[in-house]
Amino acid sequence: ERTLAIFRDRASGILDQAVGGHEGNFLKAVILGQRWLIEPDMEDSFSKTGLAHILAVSGLHVGYIVVLLNLIRSLLKLSNRAILLLQAVVLVLYCFLTGASPSVARAVIMALIYLAGQAIGRKPDIINSAGTAAFLILLFRPLDIFEISFQLSFLAVCTIGLFTEPIQNAL
Repeated sequence: ERTLAIFRDRASGILDQAVGGHEGNFLKAVILGQRWLIEPDMEDSFSKTGLAHILAVSGLHVGYIVVLLNLIRSLLKLSNRAILLLQAVVLVLYCFLTGASPSVARAVIMALIYLAGQAIGRKPDIINSAGTAAFLILLFRPLDIFEISFQLSFLAVCTIGLFTEPIQNAL
């Protein structure tokens, strides 16, 4: 926990040095999950325009990290096991760095399942990955099942998993 706080503070300091001001606070909110740094009027503007979800660290952010990690994977000449270990460390660190909300935990677990499958040549299955992620989260935090963020996160992913193929086929 202490090491994580040091790492979070260091990342926050880097954003302050590189960007600073309101923009730096915005980046800290959307990258590190430090939403309290956004001024109320700015948060209000995001709500009024229907863009408040951008402020929440979610699976989208984890997706960006996976894309970046896959780019790094293509550049480095490491074994599948070594690159998977690097990807897992980065994703788990990011999950804890942002507070391990249900949506981020779900996305990280699903990303790890996807990346592990990719490393051994397996085809991804979104429903099985979501089910495994839900099981693991509830194993450690059973009361999350009553959280709306947990419910909506899994509802969204399962809806995508169930309806993507039929909609693509219909089009």
